Amino acid sequence: DICMADEGRSFIYLPSLNYAAGNLDAVGQMLAHPHTVPGLSDGGAHARYDLPAGGKRLLQSAEGYLHTFVAGTEVYAGGRHTGELVGRLVRGPQAAPAA
Repeated sequence: DICMADEGRSFIYLPSLNYAAGNLDAVGQMLAHPHTVPGLSDGGAHARYDLPAGGKRLLQSAEGYLHTFVAGTEVYAGGRHTGELVGRLVRGPQAAPAA
């Protein structure tokens, strides 16, 4: 019910649950598990509803990167968007890439 509030655009964010015992031992155990794949979090991310069917795009700024390239095209320079939009929309199941 909570996730369906606001037309399904809500998040449940409970970072304090990782610190329930007063330490981060549970987080250490999860990170040390052989099936864990660390990735970038959405901490500090902002949402923009501009994807098809009102989908949510999470945005997060980063500092310290001078240039960001996507498919050989510079999309960020000095922390500012260049205006280039080189991505493409992927819909539905996709065929596996040729080996």
